[in-house]
Parts: sequence; C-alpha cells; structure tokens
Amino acid sequence: STLTNEEIKIAENAGCILYDIKFCPCVNDVGDYHSDKLGAWIDDFLSITNDNNQSRIGMYLLGTFLAHFPKDRYNTWLPQEICQSIEENKLFRGERNESLLQGFCIECYNMVGPQCINAGRENIPLIAEYTSYAQAVKLEYPFCAEIFRCIAREFELESQTRRERAVHEY
Repeated sequence: STLTNEEIKIAENAGCILYDIKFCPCVNDVGDYHSDKLGAWIDDFLSITNDNNQSRIGMYLLGTFLAHFPKDRYNTWLPQEICQSIEENKLFRGERNESLLQGFCIECYNMVGPQCINAGRENIPLIAEYTSYAQAVKLEYPFCAEIFRCIAREFELESQTRRERAVHEY
C-alpha cells in the first residue's frame, strides 16, 4: 500500500525506537530470568514480525535481544533455553539464519564499548571468553557455538589489525 508522509514518519520513528531497545526476553528489570516465558515470547514476537512481512528484521532483532542476557548474574552465560531457541531458529526459509547470527554477533561486539587501545592486547580476554562459550556448547548447540566462534574471530581480527598498526605506524 501507499503510505502517507505521516505514516512514513511514524514508521521511521518506530524503526529507530526498535533498534534502540536493549533487553533480553524474559529477564525482568532486576535481572531475574524466567525461562518458562521465553518460548511464548519468541513465538509471539516472530509471529508479529512475520505478519508484518518483516521476518528478516525480526530475526536480526531477536539475535540482538538474546545477546543481552546478563553475563554477570549466572554461572553460564546463556541458559539452555536460550541456546535451544537459537538452535530452533538456525534455519530461516530453508537456509542458514544469517540475520539471527548477525544480530547476535554485532550486538555482542558493540556491547564491549570503547576500549583503551593497547596494540590489540585488550581483546585477548574477549577472544578466550567467546572461545570458551563455543567449546561449552559445541556438541549440544552447534549453531550457538558457531555464533560464539564468529564473535571470537571478530575480536581476534581486530586484535591482529591493532598489533599490525602498532608495529607499522609507531
């Protein structure tokens, strides 16, 4: 359908708001996780995005939302229910779900925030962290492991680039 200028502006504002939302489904304001609500929330969210013909955006956003599970409150970073949900959505329209993977990876990468550039050494703990997550889930949740390896590779690539710059530019 053809949208009016007002409808276009509303859609643009809604899109901006949606991309600024930072939360994990079924984690309340104080950080308590309620696993029993996760499946229904994901089903509702994906149903709404599918009904609006925004499936790819929905999968991307789902990845960003799941990346916001609080690391500091639980022994293992991602609980079994979230890993299971990621595995259940590893295929999108018969193909590997690149949108979910990209949303999760980019959000994890961006959540690190600004760092003191120290010739690439600042990323070494992050590489080890995400590699250990991949090792922990590789048998039961291979798509999750792939996502964690992707994040570790990004941090490793950035670290190598910074080391090379330190050698050649200083």
